Amino acid sequence: MSQKSTADLRSATNAERIDEFLGRWKSWIAVGCCCFAVLRVLAFAAAFPLINPVDEASHYGTVYSYAAGKLPGSELPKTEPELARVFALYGSSEYFKTREVLRTFHKDVPMAELPRELQEAQYPKAFKFWSDQSNIEEQSPPVYYLIAASWYRAGKEIGLRDWSIAYWVRFLNAILYGAFVWLAYRFVREVYPERAFLCAGVPLLLAVFPQDVFYGVNFEFSFNTAHWNERRYTSEIRPIIGTHVGRFDFIFNPIVDNSYTGVSNFEFVPATRVAMKVSDIFKVALEEYDDFGRVSHFLPASKQSHQLFSVVDLHTRRLDIEFGLGAGLTNALRHGPVRLFQSWPWPEKA
Repeated sequence: MSQKSTADLRSATNAERIDEFLGRWKSWIAVGCCCFAVLRVLAFAAAFPLINPVDEASHYGTVYSYAAGKLPGSELPKTEPELARVFALYGSSEYFKTREVLRTFHKDVPMAELPRELQEAQYPKAFKFWSDQSNIEEQSPPVYYLIAASWYRAGKEIGLRDWSIAYWVRFLNAILYGAFVWLAYRFVREVYPERAFLCAGVPLLLAVFPQDVFYGVNFEFSFNTAHWNERRYTSEIRPIIGTHVGRFDFIFNPIVDNSYTGVSNFEFVPATRVAMKVSDIFKVALEEYDDFGRVSHFLPASKQSHQLFSVVDLHTRRLDIEFGLGAGLTNALRHGPVRLFQSWPWPEKA
């Protein structure tokens, strides 16, 4: 036997051993990944100061509203006085300024820790700032907020208040992310039961996902007419994974279409977007949309659908426009589609 044949045999044997090990322990590996994911998110949630400048105030405000039994209305509400008080006293400016600058203006610690005379000087301005903010998350889908509202009320029952219950709401994300890792493992095990490496690799990847990547998931449920779809009910699961690098956005959506005919008939239709910010209201982007067919058995390459779009985005206070020119990249779709999206932001209450 040649040296190459011996090396190939040794490599195949090692691969079989790895697959055998992963096949035997994949469920416990997934459990370990879930535990690691929970601890990792918990550590970051505890380490970062309260009220990050992206959307934490709006998320927390929506949880507070649901916990108080207030349902979303037709207009975006202003921040509740109690929340404005908490944000003013315990929110941090560390996300915007260096420690040296914060120390100069006595903002290197939460306002609640300052001497009374400094509190009295800073509090009115901070309280008014938060009181004037509209809650942009108030009309978001309610599932998370219903769960978080119950979690919030549980925290109240055990005596948590002010900053402690704000961290308590944060910590719910650790539990939810751990559940998400387990759900991903069960999904892969259901669709690819024979691929032990994939069953172990997916929860491991999710458990160590980089912190500078944003992620989320969007669910769409459709009631279709026969003209557009032979299935009356369908839905779409759209995970959102992306990162910002300077003026560039990199976003990947591993989308799955569900026709409610079994997990093996889920269709994998991912999308990818690379966008460059030209100005505060204008972006240019390249987007690719794919259709690989069923997740249990991808279509041959010649029958897959792949489209590439050049896109321009215009976002103003009164109007959003997105225009794209596309081209088919495979024999399954050769014509050049055109698309136009137009929307009007929901007006804020004066």
